[in-house]
Amino acid sequence: MQKLFESALIALDAIWSWKLRSLMTVLGNIVAVTSIIAVVSLIMGLNASSKQAILNQAGAHSFNVLHCSIIRIC
Repeated sequence: MQKLFESALIALDAIWSWKLRSLMTVLGNIVAVTSIIAVVSLIMGLNASSKQAILNQAGAHSFNVLHCSIIRIC
């Protein structure tokens, strides 16, 4: 337990002594996660928008399926 506490103190001391480096690391992580969320949201929105545009243009009643046999011409 004492080793864990000592390790935590060493880590906090390193963070406190390198304030700018710690700040830049945290800022980089925030920017990376935010950009990934933005790109995924943009792709999902474009997929939904294109799906809706196709359904609005074609519609569910736009296609007729006709069954024809080989012998008889429709």
